[in-house]
Amino acid sequence: MLNGKTIDLNYITQKVEERYVLLLNADKFYGLTKEEKKVLDIPIIQWRNNTPYGAAFMNHWFEGSGDSIALTDQNKVELLETSSVFNNHYNMFSNEIGKDQTLTLLKTQSEFDNLCNEIKNSNKTNILITRPVEYERKSEDDIPLNFLAYHNITELDNIGHLDQDFVNALGSVSIRLYYEGDMQIYADRGEAVVYNANYYWRIIDFFNFTGNQPLGTWNGTVFSPKVPVAGIEIRNTHFVSLYQKLNNAIPSSKADEKPNFQIFSKLQPIFNYPYKLTINTNDKTFKINK
Repeated sequence: MLNGKTIDLNYITQKVEERYVLLLNADKFYGLTKEEKKVLDIPIIQWRNNTPYGAAFMNHWFEGSGDSIALTDQNKVELLETSSVFNNHYNMFSNEIGKDQTLTLLKTQSEFDNLCNEIKNSNKTNILITRPVEYERKSEDDIPLNFLAYHNITELDNIGHLDQDFVNALGSVSIRLYYEGDMQIYADRGEAVVYNANYYWRIIDFFNFTGNQPLGTWNGTVFSPKVPVAGIEIRNTHFVSLYQKLNNAIPSSKADEKPNFQIFSKLQPIFNYPYKLTINTNDKTFKINK
């Protein structure tokens, strides 16, 4: 179930068949490269390899609406909590922010600079920081003041994890850290303090096929699906070229324009009660005091 719609193998197969018919009727099918023909079948291969979210997200991209996907609690259980890759990275993330010390591993550069500069340039002595709006779509360049840092999950090319739906579906993703509370600004010492801050995390992924990233070498078929470890090498560009032939239009290279879309999980609290947040706008560091 995604965005209130039931997605199953019959639905995925129907959509793939519709793309075949469209290409045949337009006299384009026999002009496809072997890579583009493989891309046509990948959603079915993914589903039959027990990676239904990978199949559903890819199908959603080909449908072209650009509508964001809002992961429900059930989606979170099925996609995130069953993945050892996600759980390992979430443990690293939560252990780091749980330390009573100045954070460095989670500190982002340009995004955190933006927060520090906003605080330094403010004429106010306090700012009420509110949590993000649930599932609100943002551009890649929109850095809200309630965003502290992120933890990138970057080891997703590890071939040993390709049977996990989380890896197959998202490719790369970040766990993002947010906070809310009444921020007190002490300009004379270059600090901002939220004495009773609440903290939240969620994942946001921009689903797109920009660039020329390799996406595995696929040798399975819809009748004999196999984990993509040997066969035809597929890259982002093969998805783009097939989309162009299906729609007579080049997909946007911007991650926040359709057919590209965003995937959000719900905001989740990190601690059971508030902790003090201190932001040093000169050193550009922050500290969570337990």
